[in-house]
Amino acid sequence: MSKSLGERLKLSRSRKNLTQEEVSKLIGVKPQTISGYEKNYRQPDSVILAKLADIYNTTTDYLLGRIDSPNPPQNTDIDEYIYQANDLGQALLKIIELDHKLGFDDKTLVELVKKAKEKYGMPEVSYAEPAAHGPGYPGSGALDDEDDEDDE
Repeated sequence: MSKSLGERLKLSRSRKNLTQEEVSKLIGVKPQTISGYEKNYRQPDSVILAKLADIYNTTTDYLLGRIDSPNPPQNTDIDEYIYQANDLGQALLKIIELDHKLGFDDKTLVELVKKAKEKYGMPEVSYAEPAAHGPGYPGSGALDDEDDEDDE
């Protein structure tokens, strides 16, 4: 289960070995305000949230629970990791692996898949013959409108 904003704020503050009072002085609010954020009694506005992310050396996406890594790699690092693959299939597996770790949004996923397709190209697909499994199997043609003759 994903941690709440308050839990992530408290965890980030403790990772930096800061007290609520120290953080409150850095962003210009009362220590009780920081306590309220960490207990989910209050929600910081976007300006305060950005300041907290900067102080904690993390991203607002992490604090808001959109990604699970407090220090995600930069896009160039992600691209380099994906481009270590030998083919498109391996690249897509690397993208899935990173998505599980970092929780990409849909737009980022689509962008990464497009980059991988551009680099590796799509594999050639040969024409598939119709299924030859015999009557009664999908694709064999045996089920196509059998009862139409009775309707006339």
